[in-house]
Amino acid sequence: MKKIILLFIFVWTARVGYSQFVSASIAIDGLTCSMCSMSVKRSIEKMPFVKSVTVDLNTTTAYVEFQPKAEVALKLLAQQVKKAGFTVRTLSVVVIGGEWVNGQTLAVGKQALVVVNPEKKASGRLCVFQMLDKEFSDKTSYHVYRAQMQKFSSQSLGEAYAFVCL
Repeated sequence: MKKIILLFIFVWTARVGYSQFVSASIAIDGLTCSMCSMSVKRSIEKMPFVKSVTVDLNTTTAYVEFQPKAEVALKLLAQQVKKAGFTVRTLSVVVIGGEWVNGQTLAVGKQALVVVNPEKKASGRLCVFQMLDKEFSDKTSYHVYRAQMQKFSSQSLGEAYAFVCL
């Protein structure tokens, strides 16, 4: 009996523990020169969960790779861009694993990604999501999903963010 319980615990923790944020793509407004991109890069690199940062000045996008098994704070990542003096246009993340709860919420570590268009969720282990936030989502996406976002924000989900599947 003990062996069965231990096997169950091992399988359950391995499945849940395998969820994590892999990387992020942050579209940034205001990047006009190499000093701007260096400022953003240095600001993001200060985060303990960041493994590497590459800023592409031509597309005004920062590509962030996260430390394996790290607790990633997405809002904090966006705030670091603001601290550097720029605004976030969009923030997209790549998630590996995760467990779908109630068909619309993806549990990733201690965070919940509330997906407003779950019909588009990927069937595999790797998913790409765009964060929906009034502060840094493009206005079209934000307004399309605004009603659904308000429904989720009224629920008590703890550390939860609204996302759209890409």
